[in-house]
Amino acid sequence: MIFDDLGISKSGKDLSSQICHLIDVNKPYYALQGLCETGSGEVYAEIDVERLEYDEVSPISLAEATRHLAILGSCALSLINKNKSKHYYLASNGAILFHSSKISSFKGQQQRKLKCFAKAIDLDDKTRTGSVSSRIYTENDQLIFTLDLSYLILRETLFKKKFRQQQTELIQDNFIVDNPYKFPVTLKQISITGNRLTCTLGKIETYQCMGHFISYPAFPVSFLMSAFLDSIGIFLKSRYPEYWKIRINQFNVMPNKLAFAGEEVNIETNLLEYSGTSYHFSCHAINEDKNLICKIFTTIDVITQSDIKANE
Repeated sequence: MIFDDLGISKSGKDLSSQICHLIDVNKPYYALQGLCETGSGEVYAEIDVERLEYDEVSPISLAEATRHLAILGSCALSLINKNKSKHYYLASNGAILFHSSKISSFKGQQQRKLKCFAKAIDLDDKTRTGSVSSRIYTENDQLIFTLDLSYLILRETLFKKKFRQQQTELIQDNFIVDNPYKFPVTLKQISITGNRLTCTLGKIETYQCMGHFISYPAFPVSFLMSAFLDSIGIFLKSRYPEYWKIRINQFNVMPNKLAFAGEEVNIETNLLEYSGTSYHFSCHAINEDKNLICKIFTTIDVITQSDIKANE
């Protein structure tokens, strides 16, 4: 492990087998390695970057980083949860900051192993809520993203009662891919009018929910975030001839409800304001009944090839 470089002590016990059945998140969505506790009251894990092509000047895409940190956060909460039964830790509000100031000409197809930490801040059984602060580093201990995330925490009995109509038995051997999280979500029926882009993901396929959750295939918020950012990239490419990549300075995500396999998901992306190469967007996803699934606000800088050369 590459843990010791940060100078923090750790337990020798791998907690994966102890935790996974408590949070109902499984492979391939769950991809944490060497899950353990640290001497500072945090949980730690390593991850391999899975999606190698994306439009961000970062060692890992924001959506993938958030996926791993959100799972690690649910592990941190499950450890302090006195009720050691299965719970569902559903993200409810998140604020993400990008901390790397140097623009990097990071090459795709380069395998990378990164370090993740998460600390449970609060867990309230009465309100069924919790909060976690987490962060992700490069192999060389450079801080990439920090994520402050709140959760709605549902006991298994309540989750099953609330979502009983979405229950199904999945046969994973029938899926067309072994890990959908390596690839972008396909955006369809893309239309740009003024400062607005609209598109659809179509109906969510069960394979797009692998490992999240068993018997209740829910479309991960991180997949929605990836779709939001891809829609922003398409919009910027239509407006900015020198567009090459983006740097996400800040990102706020507000999930509202779960979208399950079989539901249609549509996206609307709006440019709110811009100054020079800095753009502020809002995006939201709705289902076919016009119910809000998730919305985000983000500030993004457009990066050009000349910016890369200037920093080399």
